Amino acid sequence: RGFNRLRQDARAELADLRHRIEEAYYADCGIRTVRVTGVEIDPGLVANLRELFGWHWRCTSAPAAAKAVAIEMYRQSIGGTKAAFQIAAEVSKVTGASIYDAKIFLYEAIWNRELIVDLFAPLLIVQPLTASRRDPLVVYSEWLRR
Repeated sequence: RGFNRLRQDARAELADLRHRIEEAYYADCGIRTVRVTGVEIDPGLVANLRELFGWHWRCTSAPAAAKAVAIEMYRQSIGGTKAAFQIAAEVSKVTGASIYDAKIFLYEAIWNRELIVDLFAPLLIVQPLTASRRDPLVVYSEWLRR
């Protein structure tokens, strides 16, 4: 048990040293650093961003016009009672894009902030899209300032 504690202490000391070196290098270039740990970030936000990130690089063969129509349909549904998958089905029917493409449009638009939804609440395809009550960029703005 004592050996593991020493290893943990050594790792913590090395991590602290690495952080101080990074801070010094960044400071030389005029870049501010902020130490943040995972427990300081809302877990719901983290889960949603992980999910969105997994979708935002996916490719679609649907035309750009279909995407514009889809985004507007999703925008109109925010705060409504229809689940996101129901809107995706409607998008598919209206635009001729696949439901998969309709989901890509949704998640990509949220990632790109073309659709502003509540990222602190679970973002589930089986639930309606909810309007944002808190903007993550505002909530964590102190970390992001220059």
